Amino acid sequence: MESEILVVQKKKYTILKVLIIAFLVLAISFLAMMQWKSDAIVGKVISMMQGQMADSLRYEDVSLEWLRYFPSAALRLEGIDLGSEKSPFIQGGNIDVVLKLFPLLSERIVINRLKISDSKIHITKNKSRWSYEVFKKSDDDVSADGSNVKSDSSKWDAMVRQIDFENTLLVYNDRSGTSFHVEIIDGNVDGEINGKLFDGDIDMSGTLDSLSVGSYHQSQPFTFEWTGAYKYDLTAGTQELKNWHIKNDGITLEVSGLMKKEDGRQWVDLHAAWNDGDPQVIKSLLPVQKIKDWDQYSFSGNSEGQLEIKGYSSAKESPRITFSSELKNGIIKFPGEGGQLRGIVLDVAYDAGEQKDGRDSYLRANLRNGSFQGNSLTADLRMENIKSPILDVELKGAFPVSLLNLITDPAMWTFKEGLFDFDQFTIQGFDTKTFSTKTFIEKSHGQLKTKDVRFEYNGDQIEMGDGDIALAEDGTMNLELERFALNKAIGENIEGVLEFKNDRVNFELTGDHSEGKVETKGVLTGWDQAPILKANWIVKGIEMEQLLASFENFDQTFLTSENLKGKANVWTETIIPYDKKGNIRQHEVVVKAAIEINDGQLKDMKILEDFSKYVHMEDLKDIRFNTFRNYLKIEKGNVYCPVVFIQSSAINLSVNGIHSFDQDILYNLKINAGQTAANKMKKIDFIKRVKQAKKSGWINLYFVLGGNTSDVKYEQNQKGVIASFEQSAEMKEALRNYLVDTFGHDVYWIEPNEWEDIPEYQ
Repeated sequence: MESEILVVQKKKYTILKVLIIAFLVLAISFLAMMQWKSDAIVGKVISMMQGQMADSLRYEDVSLEWLRYFPSAALRLEGIDLGSEKSPFIQGGNIDVVLKLFPLLSERIVINRLKISDSKIHITKNKSRWSYEVFKKSDDDVSADGSNVKSDSSKWDAMVRQIDFENTLLVYNDRSGTSFHVEIIDGNVDGEINGKLFDGDIDMSGTLDSLSVGSYHQSQPFTFEWTGAYKYDLTAGTQELKNWHIKNDGITLEVSGLMKKEDGRQWVDLHAAWNDGDPQVIKSLLPVQKIKDWDQYSFSGNSEGQLEIKGYSSAKESPRITFSSELKNGIIKFPGEGGQLRGIVLDVAYDAGEQKDGRDSYLRANLRNGSFQGNSLTADLRMENIKSPILDVELKGAFPVSLLNLITDPAMWTFKEGLFDFDQFTIQGFDTKTFSTKTFIEKSHGQLKTKDVRFEYNGDQIEMGDGDIALAEDGTMNLELERFALNKAIGENIEGVLEFKNDRVNFELTGDHSEGKVETKGVLTGWDQAPILKANWIVKGIEMEQLLASFENFDQTFLTSENLKGKANVWTETIIPYDKKGNIRQHEVVVKAAIEINDGQLKDMKILEDFSKYVHMEDLKDIRFNTFRNYLKIEKGNVYCPVVFIQSSAINLSVNGIHSFDQDILYNLKINAGQTAANKMKKIDFIKRVKQAKKSGWINLYFVLGGNTSDVKYEQNQKGVIASFEQSAEMKEALRNYLVDTFGHDVYWIEPNEWEDIPEYQ
């Protein structure tokens, strides 16, 4: 019995060996046959592919892979270029064209899979032809009974069941306003794909960049993992998005929708919802913002919401877009030292409306909770008709001024830090397209406190310290500020009222500046066009050194804060025009002023060193004078200084002159040379006593200083100086009479008695 079992097992073993040997022989024979037919098949496939293509196929190398995709074979094309040279469909990289094996042996080509790697794919439309239309149109003959009969091209079946992508860049542009780039790291499409139908399941990871749809332009790249189904029926003109799931590190999106062509128009019905949204990621999906330092705004929190796009899209129509979201535990970090708005609970609703003019569109935002620097903030914003937006706002609490950058012109305004502490503050009917401080104030009502506000206006750095501002419904603003700074000029204890009426702003203000008191009263007209400031100023006890330093010497180098000290009283009438950008039109400025400087000191005036042969150099470097009084006029870009006698510790002289904004000068000087020579012979007066007031003597010197402050020219001209003094005296008298009428007796003075007998003052 055992021997019979052994015999049976031996027979089975022998049969198995025979079967294995037979299989190996068949396999070797099959491989040998495939290898033997490879060149012929490759040549046949390439020839058939070239024959079916409307554009050229170029490649660096080609081979037939038998085993990698078994039981299918693959035609591997390396360094491929497919399509026209000017606008190729596929450029560079490798493509594996996976073919069914057994039809291939009978020289029939059936493509069921493509693998594209390290390539660049262009899906673009040129006139009426897409770049992917690389195959010739099929020739279908119609029989007598009306049935379709395929031509010889039936040997070519371009139906693709699967496409795999690896490190491939997809560039899309339909030449109708939609374009984007997708860098595909890894992805595949399973389904039915041919020249007229794309119907497949998608599983892909990559980065979307440069997306443009109509007026929308993507601001930052978006990395994603995407699954879902997509169907594009070219014949029916429909596109379906089914169960799209798009995941990013900062947001998860669920998308579905339908797009179809109707009567030459595109119908869109898309729905999207998200949860666990990072506001910073949502910000990156917004269009590029025309907000200064927008990229430096940082957002965090948890957002959820939904978006719907529904309606016709064409050159004349736009679909209706509705949007709603909620942000919880949100934080906005402002640029620079602007601080943070924390603990945000914010609801936002947007509706683009159905009407073309946007009259039924709106944006609503409700800040139910927020905290800035430990102070709470609530707000309600309503904006109707988005295309011509009118804004209504209600605020209560600490409002970060940096938020104003969202509605102001970034070319002129940049709010940096600080806050306005509002007490039931409202803005009603504010047109955001024509933002200006004037209109903003006109539409605002309520009480607020300022706290260390810093902003930039048209290049000027402005600071507002702690203070109170009240805005009434009639356009009146009452303010009290502990501190107000314009660049280096600092005012303190500012009080006053401004009345905003139509195109005028009337104002009365008082404050402290450079150790003195300042009062001003005037009007600003033409605010919305080219403003003109007309104001009268009364300044008492201001320190000239600090005044020059705070205004950076009024952009001149002739007489600076390093040269002049003394307490000044000034009465001045000013007319200052501005352009539309807020820049002063310098050559149209008009100023008429009376100036009185007491206990003055003039140090290190380089222009005076040339008189050292008449006066001790040490005296010229440090000149003291008790009182300087004169009148001043600015007109057509020139500063006019009427003739005045200056009594000082170094030299007594009469002088007048013209000094342009371009630093061109023309000064006339008369010096009592006899007195000056006598003083030169004396020892240096270290006490700096003022010289006796003598303008005439047995020798007088007459000098004309001309040229530019950087290159002063001197000449002696007695007749020219005296004639200039006579004309200048007439200007001085006219200025004195005008300013006395404007300000009263405070600006009226006459020169001391010992000066009155000088002929040029008669």
